Amino acid sequence: MSKVSNDQSTLLKERANFHQETQGENQLQQQQKKQWSHDDFQRLNYISKGQFGMVWKMKELKSEKIVAVKQINKEDVIKQNMYTNLKREIEIQSHLMHKHIIECYGYYTTDLKVFIILEYAQKGSLSDLIKLKQLNFLSEQQIAKIIYQLATALSYLRERKVLHRDIKLENILIDYNGDVKLGDFGCSVIDFYQKGRSTFCGTVDYLSPEILSIKQQGVEADVWALGVVFYELLYQAPPFQGEDKLQKMNNIYDQKWSFLDNQRQISNQAKNLLLQLLNPDKEKRFKPHQIIESEYIKKYYDPSVQII
Repeated sequence: MSKVSNDQSTLLKERANFHQETQGENQLQQQQKKQWSHDDFQRLNYISKGQFGMVWKMKELKSEKIVAVKQINKEDVIKQNMYTNLKREIEIQSHLMHKHIIECYGYYTTDLKVFIILEYAQKGSLSDLIKLKQLNFLSEQQIAKIIYQLATALSYLRERKVLHRDIKLENILIDYNGDVKLGDFGCSVIDFYQKGRSTFCGTVDYLSPEILSIKQQGVEADVWALGVVFYELLYQAPPFQGEDKLQKMNNIYDQKWSFLDNQRQISNQAKNLLLQLLNPDKEKRFKPHQIIESEYIKKYYDPSVQII
């Protein structure tokens, strides 16, 4: 009998896990309306740490489906006056159903904590992927697939008047199939009248000029953040550098960024799309459907390309 290599063994285990999780999918969805409790889950291992708590990999015992559970400390929520944001995050994300958005199955509480039950992304985040690649750049075909999938998610959110407001590498996750999914809706809001919001939310590196100017912000701010992600995928570096937050914000406001031709030669189509996404005039910035229809996507998007 031929010996199974380590890589083959890992692949067989992944396929077995995926089959098991798929079997549990329908059972879990059928239970969404039930009252969850801590006894319904088995904690497997730690995934990451956030501002108000940690994210754990857990197994829902009845369906045996693997999920990610966001654990939030109630005391921290009260101290930071974030109850409304937390309630809004759960309400918004639990009503979103899109193949490139992390699904929220529900939540439960204890005396001290809130637990949000989320779809588990087996292959980590885009931030993890960039660290893994190190000096080996993603191909433009791989990047085009990522940008296309995220643009479809943004288009879906726009139709539902949802603003994400915290798009960044860490909040874009990768599932078993290698497809990307937008997660962490902690800053999200519903813009019912599509007049925009003027409140400050998000991560400095990804903030648009209109946010820094405390002007009304809409889907255009999410598109800007996607432009920053696009730049980071191309060059493995942020477009707006700075020794501290203030300098970074000044560079965003003054549009101090450039193509890093000495590090990597990218296509003209990529450069043109970057200019459209990082346009300081939000009225002229591309809309999600224009990204999908862009020359860059037309030339480089191939659904069969593997991201990871």
